[in-house]
Amino acid sequence: MLTIRAETVRLLLPFICTEETRYYLNGVCVQPCDHGGVVVVATNGHIMGVVHDPEGSTDRESTIVHLSADLARALKPAKRDDDGRPRWLRMADDGTPSVALFSEREVDPACKWHTRYHGPDDARVDGTFPDWRRVWPAAELIGATAQRGTSYGYNAAYLEAIAKNTRTVIGDTVPMRVWDCHVVDEAGAFGGPPAVVTFSYSCDHPRLVALLMPMASTLSHKLPDFLRPASTVEARAA
Repeated sequence: MLTIRAETVRLLLPFICTEETRYYLNGVCVQPCDHGGVVVVATNGHIMGVVHDPEGSTDRESTIVHLSADLARALKPAKRDDDGRPRWLRMADDGTPSVALFSEREVDPACKWHTRYHGPDDARVDGTFPDWRRVWPAAELIGATAQRGTSYGYNAAYLEAIAKNTRTVIGDTVPMRVWDCHVVDEAGAFGGPPAVVTFSYSCDHPRLVALLMPMASTLSHKLPDFLRPASTVEARAA
């Protein structure tokens, strides 16, 4: 059985790949987390989102859940019908997905779940999700590039999509910070390292962290000289 908050999956919608040839990326990957709960990951090769859901659970090492259009719609809360209770995505052992509300008021465990959607098919993807930890920068490298005054080019459209979706799910404008990462190999792939994107919002929501791949053939950027004191610019030129 797999159980995660619907909000967790909704935070990852902009990151899911829509190319049919990359079917193993057409959903979210759910894995147990060493810190409790689960981590849920999605990527389209350009951006990656990782959400820690401390209340989620899974009995498998890794499960890729395909999101059909109907299932994605069912994840969205209905304020009038849900009575403020969060929606949950559940998957039975046979892979059948459902979206349900959880009621603390019910004494009988069998009555605690109130189903709002029941999928007709096995939603598991038969494939291998990439090892997302391999491309994630080490913690000590995050923010190191900014200290050197050098940055790389990133696609603003992806940032806009991430920010817009996060605002929709959380229900408010969410402060966002982009962290450049130290590049060990100056001739690295895609012209530089990925950037880490973090968000500031209430801990009542599952925590989202994003990875933004640099644009291909993008040279590194430095701060313009007019932003520095003239003495600094002259000293550097010498």
